[in-house]
Amino acid sequence: MEEKTEGVSTEKRLALLRYLEILFLVAFALVVISLILQMHSTNSTISNLTEASESMLSRAETLQKENRELQDKVATLKQELKLANAETEDLRIAYEALSAVLASPYTMQTVEYAKEIETVYNYKSYYTESAWALFESYLAHANVR
Repeated sequence: MEEKTEGVSTEKRLALLRYLEILFLVAFALVVISLILQMHSTNSTISNLTEASESMLSRAETLQKENRELQDKVATLKQELKLANAETEDLRIAYEALSAVLASPYTMQTVEYAKEIETVYNYKSYYTESAWALFESYLAHANVR
């Protein structure tokens, strides 16, 4: 048998180089296509995340606004409660003074009796018409004695 000293023929080398070129081009094309698809997927994900982020920010702003409104409402209600408690206390004082006068055996000469009468007059706006009429009736009867 005869030994080859030349190696691979030129035609075979060129065919091999073309085959490798085609393989590299196909691999490169696949990498480029994969990169483009990945970029599209990434852009879509970023777009979705941006929309979700904007939606969350909008919701957070809405919740903050509602929170501020509720805090204002709580402050208003606390102030109204404070005023109602003060008015209730005034009403309690007024009716305690009235009941003390109406149930009192005191005469006009005692200091306590005079203070209760003065308190009743000071809180006149808190009484109902019937309570005030009862007080005036009591005074008319007490002055007759």
